[in-house]
Amino acid sequence: MKNTGVILAFWAAFLVVSPLHAQSDAWPRKYQGKNGQLVVYQPQVDSWKDQYVLEASLAAAVTPQGSKTATLGTFKITGHTEVDKE
Repeated sequence: MKNTGVILAFWAAFLVVSPLHAQSDAWPRKYQGKNGQLVVYQPQVDSWKDQYVLEASLAAAVTPQGSKTATLGTFKITGHTEVDKE
């Protein structure tokens, strides 16, 4: 649980303080900022109830500048979708 908080804090710092530059559109996505590197792995769909509520999990790794060790964490995301069923 503590690592998740650390990952969230680093991720927030990347998004707010540093401009991110993706190396490519392939997975995993790697972002390099002045504070270190963020690697986001492809989300995996957990459920898609009635094709309306999408739930997925993803993993991320943050390596602070000057460190050789990444901090790993997972995230659960939920979103509403619109699907034309015809």
